[in-house]
Amino acid sequence: MVVAVLALGLAATAAAQPRAAPVPAPAPADTVLLSLGAAAGAPRPTLSIGERDTLRFGEPFTLTCEFPAGATVLADSVTARADWIAVVAREAEPAPAGASQRVVLTLRPYRPGPFRLAWEGEAVAGPVRRIAGRLDPAAEPLPVRDPRRLPRSWRLAALGLLLVAVAAVLAWLWRRRRRAQPDGIDEPLPLPAWLQAARDLDELLAERLLERGEGRVFLHRLDAAFRRYLAARYRFAALEMTTTEVAVALDALRHPAAVRRAAAGILGRCDALRFAPAAALPADGRALLALVVGEIGERREPLRYTPVPAAVLLESERCWERVQAAVAGGRGGGHA
Repeated sequence: MVVAVLALGLAATAAAQPRAAPVPAPAPADTVLLSLGAAAGAPRPTLSIGERDTLRFGEPFTLTCEFPAGATVLADSVTARADWIAVVAREAEPAPAGASQRVVLTLRPYRPGPFRLAWEGEAVAGPVRRIAGRLDPAAEPLPVRDPRRLPRSWRLAALGLLLVAVAAVLAWLWRRRRRAQPDGIDEPLPLPAWLQAARDLDELLAERLLERGEGRVFLHRLDAAFRRYLAARYRFAALEMTTTEVAVALDALRHPAAVRRAAAGILGRCDALRFAPAAALPADGRALLALVVGEIGERREPLRYTPVPAAVLLESERCWERVQAAVAGGRGGGHA
């Protein structure tokens, strides 16, 4: 009976003493504070994470802030005041009049290690929680594997790609060269050789070299005009060749033998006269001019194969008529 009375007395005494505020539990030295806050004047809420003591690095979790009844706090003002955590979302739970207000935050941590909750920088009572890394600290890194050899198919594919690239470069160079040097199909056809020869002979006769006694000069000019005609008519470098080389070139180009004989005969006779010690006579110049005009007239190209400008054709025809008239009249110079 006495023992029961003493126990009741001790219980009454303990109940009568003032209750002390809860003290945060001791924490490791590297513990950081997950401090939250709100707008100025907001009352201190009750912070709750739940029963989880360990969170994962980078994985979101929810934290509930329960404010006292009657408090009015904007949900957008509640935030985390730590640089290692991000607020993903915030939501205010509806509460009836006179009930406590709850704001639920969704947070994502970016720092492994222990932490505890705090409000405006002051730790609150509660356990020390831990954020675990994604890798097990006791796990060992995987061994480095030897690089695998590429199968033969890869080598063949690489060789094929290299060949395709080389072929593409060669094709591009070939097309570029073709553009720089177009083939003869796109080039205009040359004009008939007798057109220019007619103008050359007409200019030669207009100088009246034979009448002035300059027979050797006349023969040199006549030889050059005939060689230009041969070069344009039969497509070879007659101006840089000797008489013998001209005959060989005509044979090599498979022109008729009559062409070779006529060209070699005219050039040979002209060489003999213009390089002779004695002065060339006007009659010799007129005779050689007649041979040249006859050969050109016999080998004239048909105009139906080559388009000729009307002005060029008209001028050449007039020159040719004057040359023929001079040869027929036995004149060595001047216009008919």
